[in-house]
Amino acid sequence: MCIVCAAIPGKPIQTLILVTTSSVEISYEPSDDCDDSRAMKYRPKYREFGQTKWTSMPETSNSTQTFSGLAADSVYEFTASAKYQGGQWGPPSELLHVKTKRTAPGTTYSVLL
Repeated sequence: MCIVCAAIPGKPIQTLILVTTSSVEISYEPSDDCDDSRAMKYRPKYREFGQTKWTSMPETSNSTQTFSGLAADSVYEFTASAKYQGGQWGPPSELLHVKTKRTAPGTTYSVLL
């Protein structure tokens, strides 16, 4: 049981699940600052490393998020905020840095029109 909970919910925890040449899948867990801090929604966002503009994803109640359409062999930063039961948004998670996989040499792709 939590005796004293933080006035502001804690940062969600991000865990890397899968990395491909063009996508990254991340799972989210609520902060463990307090036993009754249950995240109701997450607000994920990402950017290519070195850029200043974030790309925001739609708020989601899913505990996983797939970021697709990423460039191969590139580093991205990911973060998310969690909305807790009281309706309050907590601070953003620590940045998660992920490098997408390289495209194999000689790989060709077909484009369907």
